[in-house]
Amino acid sequence: MGFKVNQIGPVHPTVEGGYQAALALEGGGTTAIIAYNDLIAVGIVLRFTADGVNVPGDVSVIGFDNTLIAPVVTPPITSIRIPRVQLGQVAYAVCC
Repeated sequence: MGFKVNQIGPVHPTVEGGYQAALALEGGGTTAIIAYNDLIAVGIVLRFTADGVNVPGDVSVIGFDNTLIAPVVTPPITSIRIPRVQLGQVAYAVCC
């Protein structure tokens, strides 16, 4: 599909872990990031914006969990909600 995947980490699933991931990604030409959770995504956004990177203009950042922190960060991050209860129910129905 014409894109390169770079795995960074593991990092702690915290804002500080996101800072560490952002430092590892700086200057690498990354245009999109999918973070393990919203806290890491927030750390990445905060670090990049502090360094003058335009989020989402230069780099798109996506988190997982759809937590309350996602919309209050500037700029707000895109977050994917995972239906954990439904996943558990389906997994149980399939295996048991």
